[in-house]
Amino acid sequence: MTRAKKNIKIVTSKNGLPDNIIRCITKSNTANTVWVGMQSKGVILFAIDDNQVMDVITNNNGWLYNQVNDVIEVTNSVFIATEENGIICYDKKNREINEKVLPDSLYPERIADLQQDNEGNIWATAANKLISFTGNYLQYWHTAKGINFIKVHSLHADDENKLWFTPDLRLFESTQSDFGKNYLRSYDITPPQNHIDITGLYKDRFGFLWIGTMGDGLFRMHVETGKWRRIAENPIAYSGNILSISGKDDQVWISTLNGVSRFDLTVANYELNAKIQFNNYSKKDGLGSDYIYHILIDKKTGYGLPLMELVLLFLKIVHLQIFIHQVNFLPVLPIPLPKITTSTSG
Repeated sequence: MTRAKKNIKIVTSKNGLPDNIIRCITKSNTANTVWVGMQSKGVILFAIDDNQVMDVITNNNGWLYNQVNDVIEVTNSVFIATEENGIICYDKKNREINEKVLPDSLYPERIADLQQDNEGNIWATAANKLISFTGNYLQYWHTAKGINFIKVHSLHADDENKLWFTPDLRLFESTQSDFGKNYLRSYDITPPQNHIDITGLYKDRFGFLWIGTMGDGLFRMHVETGKWRRIAENPIAYSGNILSISGKDDQVWISTLNGVSRFDLTVANYELNAKIQFNNYSKKDGLGSDYIYHILIDKKTGYGLPLMELVLLFLKIVHLQIFIHQVNFLPVLPIPLPKITTSTSG
């Protein structure tokens, strides 16, 4: 048996490397290329077959972060462990460098090694600590256009790529892809001096946004004009405490401290000011409690009733009740659940 002859190539600054002191070499997602971290010249993407530098990670002022200890590439980003400047993130699409990957409370200067687990989390070794963060499969949105996004109590991503959210008792609109960088619009449902907690958001089939508040009741807003009105025709929705909003087709459901309400939309409700028909249900109608913490429309039928839709009511006392609005009430199911949701398949 003959041994295959090894072919060793030596690549130095004479061949185009920015630095002769190589600190790390890691796999790239691009075929036949590797990421090369250097002592003082940053990181390059190097083509193995062509002995050629394909990309250089830098900014307008060159590489400012000193020695590189490790490099790891994920879908759209490259994370770089440095000796003196923590973890640097390079956005491959926009060719931008983010110098603050970790929050100040965790920010170590020296990162010795990076590893990625099977769930996409990135682990970093630092002085006397092991740090884990989510890489870029979760994006954190802390601020935009001078607005700090704190105390966000409700969030709704609609079917037009718009994102509605409620930081610090206000209502904001952006897009699901922009994250407020270029487009951020605010709305005052209550006067600025009397902002109140917004607890629920839902967009109905006519394109109106339903807004639930804690203490000021329920509102319906035209998303293009920003005009809104309070739902005054329903006593439990007017100046009440709205805990959640859900809906499907021509129906919108709310849960409150005084039971639940179903609103039935008609073509007349293309007009903002047209009153909406409703039915209210409370403990007197068979609910286990008037305090209904969460409400969700089930996408499928259940309990062997193929033509009837179930409305799942999650009670504050953590017991699940099932109400079929076309027939009588079913017995309470003593199933303690911390959260109710449905998959895209129902």
